[in-house]
Amino acid sequence: MVILINGSINSGKSTVAQILAKKINRPALVEVDRLHEFIEWMPIDKAVPLNIKTQQ
Repeated sequence: MVILINGSINSGKSTVAQILAKKINRPALVEVDRLHEFIEWMPIDKAVPLNIKTQQ
């Protein structure tokens, strides 16, 4: 399961993510900004899909 939380600055995204992480079994809480840091030279819209793997 992947849950994406989107919203404006200071709207409570991180707070909601932390609350959800406490309620979900074995969560991985990752901010999109951190995903972009994996491939700094690449535009974020190209870097994020490379860092997200789906289970098949």
